[in-house]
Amino acid sequence: MKKIHILCAAALVLTTSCEEILNVIATTPTFSVTDTVYDGQTQQLQKLGTCKYAWSTDSPSIVTFKHEEEGSKVITYATFKLTAATKPVKVSITAKNAEDETVDPVTNTTTVRIWTVHFFKNNGGDNWEELPGNNNPTVNEAGTYRAQMVAMQDDNSWERVSVINYKFSLTGGAENGDLKWSTAGANDVALGDTYANFTVSTKGTYTFRATLGDVTRVGVLKYQ
Repeated sequence: MKKIHILCAAALVLTTSCEEILNVIATTPTFSVTDTVYDGQTQQLQKLGTCKYAWSTDSPSIVTFKHEEEGSKVITYATFKLTAATKPVKVSITAKNAEDETVDPVTNTTTVRIWTVHFFKNNGGDNWEELPGNNNPTVNEAGTYRAQMVAMQDDNSWERVSVINYKFSLTGGAENGDLKWSTAGANDVALGDTYANFTVSTKGTYTFRATLGDVTRVGVLKYQ
């Protein structure tokens, strides 16, 4: 999992009293978000403070908030949606104590990454070779292939995505998101959170549509 911005309670114990710790938890709008998110993704903003939160962002065209009541708690989610961006975009999210303006706000940043689908060929075991042609390769042999989610890095290269963090707990445990796939022409499709394995046995076109939130990317593999 990517580094998560969290307040370390263990460190606080070493430098503050129990009363001070309880005061921090009760008044400071501390929260966490992963360092990296993906275009179309929704992620829970994990709160550590028990105060009432007020949310804002420096990128309202990219980040939107949704709140759900769960008993006496309010669960907040952020959805990240790039519009005209052609490279990763760093955004900031700020939480304020909605009932006490004297408390300093808390700001965390994350990078919203563009993603697409690339294809890989299985060469045995867990050996997956990326195919030239990115999301539109042509192959000339049958075998097992993979349509894989990849994200643009800061140097414009593409890196495979293994996990889409959706919900996580400061005490451990996580719930990952996944891509929604639709396929045409493929046989024996086996889905993972961020990939689709399939068998290429007959010549033709194999089309994969991967969707995250309301963002869809298409990859097409041709066997000739």
